This record gives sequence, C-alpha cells and structure tokens, in this order.
Amino acid sequence: YVYVLLVPESKQEDPVLIFPNSTQTANFLKKGEKVTIPENLGSLRTAPPFGKDKIKAFASKEAWDEFQFKNKKGDSFFKLLPPALT
Repeated sequence: YVYVLLVPESKQEDPVLIFPNSTQTANFLKKGEKVTIPENLGSLRTAPPFGKDKIKAFASKEAWDEFQFKNKKGDSFFKLLPPALT
C-alpha cells in the first residue's frame, strides 16, 4: 500500500493525503507499478501562504485502516487527522 502526503511547513496546517485520493482509490501497488498523481496528467495547484512544504511517500504491507481522513465536499484530497499525525 502506498500513501503520499503533503506535509505543510506550518505546524498549524494538517498534512494532506494526496494519494490515494477521491479519484485514485486503489493504492495497493505491485513492484514496478507506476502511478501519476494526479492521474490523467492533471496538476497540483498552490495557493498562499507559500512555504517550503514537503511531499512524503510511505509504503506499507498493510492498509492504514486505523487512520482518520476527512475532506470537504468537492475536495479531491483528504486531511489526515490524529492519531495518524504521530
């Protein structure tokens, strides 16, 4: 299972799960399998306040079922909620 997070520079902002997302839900990948995020060669948009955010990728043999995710209606990505932040 692959998880990709946007980790904001500001500690006041929550990490955002950018993969899997509302349109790319299958995150169990096989060795050598490639994924474009977002799919269909879309793009990620930035908005103020600008900073030095990080993108982190995690691979796990097990699904992260215990983590909590939330998103607003119409959002493509999910916020990662505690206890996942630890």
